[in-house]
Amino acid sequence: MILYTVASAEEIFGNQSGAQDKKVTMKVKGGLVEGVRCEGGLRVERLITTDLKMYLDKRFEIGKILQ
Repeated sequence: MILYTVASAEEIFGNQSGAQDKKVTMKVKGGLVEGVRCEGGLRVERLITTDLKMYLDKRFEIGKILQ
């Protein structure tokens, strides 16, 4: 089944693992970044934007740390 939505899988299906993540959503110029707080800042897990150029921006790659 394919769902075409901006909602995360956790929002649709719930948190199956039962663990509470430290997920946060941060506004950036042009969109939103979802990630997990870590000691270096925010580790990017998801980018939500309509600007296609942002998906090519190395700063917002999955796993990168935003400060």
